[in-house]
Amino acid sequence: MTRELILDFVEGVGETNPIFTDTKAASEQADDELLAPPMLVAVFANFDEPEDLALKFEGHNYMAGQYIEPMAPIKAGDALTCTAQVTNVYQKTGRSGPMAFVVIEHSFVNQRGEKVAVVGLSSVRRQ
Repeated sequence: MTRELILDFVEGVGETNPIFTDTKAASEQADDELLAPPMLVAVFANFDEPEDLALKFEGHNYMAGQYIEPMAPIKAGDALTCTAQVTNVYQKTGRSGPMAFVVIEHSFVNQRGEKVAVVGLSSVRRQ
């Protein structure tokens, strides 16, 4: 997590909280390191559905939702590792017919072994 990446992200989304934009303000929270906004990890979460799910839906596939669970501060200079796993697959019937949902969670851990965030992505397939 570089300082430049954090500053580019906060500029791009219009973040104005000084702990994410100013090293002096962040130093009170994070030992002289700029903090990353909790939403930043979502940039690294992608929805790569495993091929072995064997869902028999050949229609449209689109994002159904996302959640982010911040667990610890992420600082400039942190090295994050991400692991992803399917946490839920379920079916519903809506007005347009049957739909299959797939939820994938991405866990982010820093170089000290601390889990700093979880990002969940869900997609839906419908015929």
